[in-house]
Order: sequence, then structure tokens, then C-alpha cells
Amino acid sequence: MDLIFGERKVAGSLTGNPATADATLRFSALGGVSAMIETAPLEEAPAAYAKMMAGKARFRMVLVTKNGNGQPK
Repeated sequence: MDLIFGERKVAGSLTGNPATADATLRFSALGGVSAMIETAPLEEAPAAYAKMMAGKARFRMVLVTKNGNGQPK
């Protein structure tokens, strides 16, 4: 009866909880660690997605806009 009528909650995350994420970011900042990313213009999103799904992306794929941050140099 407790299983059926009791209030139960299950929670999970692939990246941990907010406190763990905060600690990870702080540690990264102290050590000068940054992400390795591969950028693609937003206009090339379908090609970037296909590259990622084919396993040919070298790093994390990030789409950028013409006036947005992370614009390829």
C-alpha cells in the first residue's frame, strides 16, 4: 500500500546536480581549462548536424550567428 499510495520521487541527471556543476566550473576556471569546440555558421546547421551524427565532428559542435558570440575568426 505504501508503494502505491505513498508519494515517491526519482530524479537523476547525466551531469550531476547544480552544486557539482558549480564546483566543476570553478575548478575549470582556476586551472584555466576551457572546452574544445568546433564552430559552424547557423546557416550550415544541417551539414553540421549530419557531420556530428556521422561521428566526424572532432569536438563539440557549436552553431554561431553572424552577430553572436563564438563567431569563427
